[in-house]
Amino acid sequence: MSTRRTKGIICVLLAVLTLLGAAFYALPRLKAAPEEAETEESVPREAPPVRLNEIMSSNDSFPADDGEFYDWVELRNVSAAAVDLGGWGLSDREDQIKYIFPQGTVIPAGGYALVYCAKSLTRSDTAFFGISAQGGDSVCLFAPDGYVEEAVAVPPVASDWSYCRFEDGRWAISISPTPGADNIANDPEAPYDPLLEGFTVVISELMSSNNVTIRDADGDYSDWVELYNAGEETCDLSGWFLSDDEGTLRKWTIPSLVIKPGESKVIFCSGKNRADADELHTNFALQRDGGGIYLSSPLGVRADELVYEPMEKEQAAVRTNDGVVYSYLTTPGFENTSEGYEAFLTATDNPGDIVINEAVAYNSGTIRDGRGYVYDWIELKNLTRRTISLNGYTLTNDPTVPDKCVLPNVRIGPNAYFIVFCSADAERQDGVHGYAPFNIGTGGEFLYLYGPDGELADSVYVHDLPAGGSIGRVIGSPGFYLFEKATPSRLNGTGYRSKAEVVTAGVSQGIYNDVADALLVTLEGEGTIYYTLNGADPTRASLKYTQPLLLTKTTVVRAVSCVDGKALSDISSFTYIINENHTLPVLSLVCNTKNLRTVMGASLRTTQADGELTLFTEEGIEFSRGCSIRLHGNTSRYVHAKKMFVVEFNERFGGDLYYDVFHDGEVTQFSSLMLRAETPAYMYILRDSVASLAAKRVSDKTFALNNRYCILYINGSYYGLCPLREDFSRQYVASHTGSSVESCIVVKAPVRNSDKTGLYGILDQTIMRNMADEANYAWACEHWDMENIADWILLEGYFNNTDVGGNVRYISGDNTDGKWMLAFYDLDIAFGNESPGFGVVVYGTDQINWLVQSLLASSQFRQLVAERCVILLDNGLADNIVLQIIDECAAEIDAEIPREIKRWAPSTSWAIGLRSMRNYFSDARIPLYIQTVSSLLKLTPEEKDFYFGRFLDTQ
Repeated sequence: MSTRRTKGIICVLLAVLTLLGAAFYALPRLKAAPEEAETEESVPREAPPVRLNEIMSSNDSFPADDGEFYDWVELRNVSAAAVDLGGWGLSDREDQIKYIFPQGTVIPAGGYALVYCAKSLTRSDTAFFGISAQGGDSVCLFAPDGYVEEAVAVPPVASDWSYCRFEDGRWAISISPTPGADNIANDPEAPYDPLLEGFTVVISELMSSNNVTIRDADGDYSDWVELYNAGEETCDLSGWFLSDDEGTLRKWTIPSLVIKPGESKVIFCSGKNRADADELHTNFALQRDGGGIYLSSPLGVRADELVYEPMEKEQAAVRTNDGVVYSYLTTPGFENTSEGYEAFLTATDNPGDIVINEAVAYNSGTIRDGRGYVYDWIELKNLTRRTISLNGYTLTNDPTVPDKCVLPNVRIGPNAYFIVFCSADAERQDGVHGYAPFNIGTGGEFLYLYGPDGELADSVYVHDLPAGGSIGRVIGSPGFYLFEKATPSRLNGTGYRSKAEVVTAGVSQGIYNDVADALLVTLEGEGTIYYTLNGADPTRASLKYTQPLLLTKTTVVRAVSCVDGKALSDISSFTYIINENHTLPVLSLVCNTKNLRTVMGASLRTTQADGELTLFTEEGIEFSRGCSIRLHGNTSRYVHAKKMFVVEFNERFGGDLYYDVFHDGEVTQFSSLMLRAETPAYMYILRDSVASLAAKRVSDKTFALNNRYCILYINGSYYGLCPLREDFSRQYVASHTGSSVESCIVVKAPVRNSDKTGLYGILDQTIMRNMADEANYAWACEHWDMENIADWILLEGYFNNTDVGGNVRYISGDNTDGKWMLAFYDLDIAFGNESPGFGVVVYGTDQINWLVQSLLASSQFRQLVAERCVILLDNGLADNIVLQIIDECAAEIDAEIPREIKRWAPSTSWAIGLRSMRNYFSDARIPLYIQTVSSLLKLTPEEKDFYFGRFLDTQ
């Protein structure tokens, strides 16, 4: 063998051995087994010069030089000499090294080394493992020989806290991490920071929904928090922290802020993250559904907090001696007092020459436009001594769309007024006033006035107005006041910054059937309490409450609080049903007596009044809500003494009612309800309810109103039996079709050619086209739900309803396949005789009759009607079913009938009327009905037998 070849083999062997050595060094290194760790000849291992010192498993505040937030592990050199960490290792497992320090990594004596940990290896100096913040992981330190010098189990640790070793050797969670510095023994159970000794700065106020209160330098209405120095020494908060997250106290660092004694400083919580000394902005915005704001020292120890509940728009959470209160009288940068509020307004209220002088969110008729219509309104005023043109001015309720309402080019004289009516129906104008294409929501509305230069000239938040009152300005005073009476185009009256607190009762309103002598009711309120017992609105001239009320009969107590310097409180109403012993739930309708008389005598369907509706049972109150009240119906409006009502739950009273009124578990949201208030005369009290219940039982394609029998009291006076009903509204359609409320449409019959929904054109085309043509019928099927119409025709014929023409509602929504449907309405003339019949349903001269006649010209539609009739009969349409419903309804109200008849129909015989109505279903109505349907559809005897033979065989 040659020397050259021998040298080559040796070189290869050396290379292999080198590679094997490197591979061996990279293999997992295991700590020696206990029995091998020390023998009689072995020497105990010396304590290592480095040790694990601090671990952070959830890092949000200590970024690496690349800006990323990694978990990290800190080592400390506990020896008196520098240590080269080359060959030392880290891991989250004792059987495998996952990171090895490179040679030349030196820690000076007493110094520290920080290693970031990430499961995704993105840096050469990053350990390839993570540390769970939920606990369960360990961090292991390996000596160069692979020996596990330390293994520290990490417990659950909150974000931005650390697990660290203290001088006494124990490990504990610290609220104050110190990467690269000595650890602070700061137990989260008892955090301590010397800077908090005698610390006097508190979070004194905050607003999480700022829209008109204070603007930042950009002109934005940002959230804000106020810090107040309650001490006698100046406080420097530079380097302190603010956060809206209790688990991440170091969320935003205060860059530079000095607060003098008695001084307040505002910091905007906008998310803009600005450190301008004149206007600080945090890197977060406040949570609008409730939360907290936390002030912490540079060590991360909490110094103060203000936890707040969900607030109304433009309310602030204000710290007082009695705790946190929620107020519209906000004082950013000023003392939280009435004097501070006035000072804040004086410093910030700087309107232009034209101002918003008064606004009304609910116009009860104080002013009407030139056509007699009643709308919300805004009063503008010229504050100068010169005439000013409104050319270029705009009004809006949305600052992102400042030109929603471009004001007309009219001139306003010195100290003169201009009224702008607010209505979504902006096309209706009288040529004299301004018209803004939006309503002023009674639940709170922001109004903004912009000048010709596009700059904000004035703004106001319209909210929480006194009943019948307004919000506006007072000459010589900044800001806005509440007025108990609106004064359009006149000098505003006495203004108040706030309202008194509402009156409460010591005894809950409800049903009391076992009162021996009298029910004793106490009232509590702010200042002096005034009350009435007859339904009238209480005023400062009403009875003064001086002692508990002794009530011996059913009574409605209405009360207000009166305090100097405040507007009267909202009216509180309490109904006590005493010893009436009703067998049905009780409805209490409360309304100012004068306004109620106006509604009762109104011919206009839009005439309404404010009121309150409460539903009582023996178990207590089911719901109690403010509402608007108007008359319902046509014949009942002009003929019947017992009126019917619709109550609407509009924004003025908090919006829709959310309650399972009819206990069906299906519909729990209502924008309105009907109080039908029918009488036993001619069985009105049964007909509509029975027909609606029958329709709902046998057809899943029709729409009939839910019913619940109640007793109605109005202002404490017995009004009689009252079926509480659903009302046809967009919310009704949404609830029963699964459509969105915004998409739902309800159109009253007859449909006019001025209808904007497109329904009139569809109706007209359906009536005019020859439906015998299959193409025309196919077109109609694209626009109408034919199964729904078929069921409507069949049931109206079975009921023999003789009052159809105007008592139809057309409905649609985005979940009705783009089709229109018919809904039953006002069935109190149904079951008027013993025979079914389609005379008024098909052969009349109303619009709905023309629609039905046109569709019946189609053989396909006639076949569908026959098939749907079979389905209705299979679903239980039968005389015995209707008899059962009649008996159920009659049994429910029977005990209440004598008092009802005494009140409204003394000549009525309930027994005779009930017997007569039952007889209509005891003389083979179904066979007659089948014959009538067969004639309507022009069925041959064979076709009649094909569809209905099995039903006739059972009669």
